[in-house]
Amino acid sequence: MAINKQLGPAEITRLKDLVFDGVRTLDEITSLREGMADTVKAISSELDLPAPLLKKVISAAHKGNYAELESELNDVETLLQAVGKK
Repeated sequence: MAINKQLGPAEITRLKDLVFDGVRTLDEITSLREGMADTVKAISSELDLPAPLLKKVISAAHKGNYAELESELNDVETLLQAVGKK
């Protein structure tokens, strides 16, 4: 894909602002994710619960997809029963 357009000063300024804001936003997201990971690890240790389980709970609460997870778990249970592993 080639850009066949000459950018004027105003367009270049807008692009610079976009890139600057985008980098800043991604840095903030990284920082927030790292902070959340540290918090999950601490609570996991404190409550003696697996960190992956806590992450899954947070994700389900965020996405609001409990019914989908429940359905998936039911499917897993059905298949385990079918192969005699439950």
